[in-house]
Amino acid sequence: MTERSGNTSISEAEQEKTMNESNNFWTGPHHFWCGLIFGAGVGAWIGWQMFDGGWGIVATLVIVALVVAYSCGRWGDRFWRWLIENLWWFT
Repeated sequence: MTERSGNTSISEAEQEKTMNESNNFWTGPHHFWCGLIFGAGVGAWIGWQMFDGGWGIVATLVIVALVVAYSCGRWGDRFWRWLIENLWWFT
């Protein structure tokens, strides 16, 4: 590309590659999908403890699964280490 005011800019292909690498939590190294499955299990357990049955369990399962999946996809190994260190049944 061209220089603008003394600063070199990166090409659009390089910029797109950089953007995709940092935000690729959908197909990243299995973090999102493992987090979704693990979060669904934890969400089902929490929902079962809080509600007698029905939509309360399902809603809790979905919300917890999506939050854990997003966190695992976004922060990767750092989130897994934090999760394992802070969940009492793992230690």
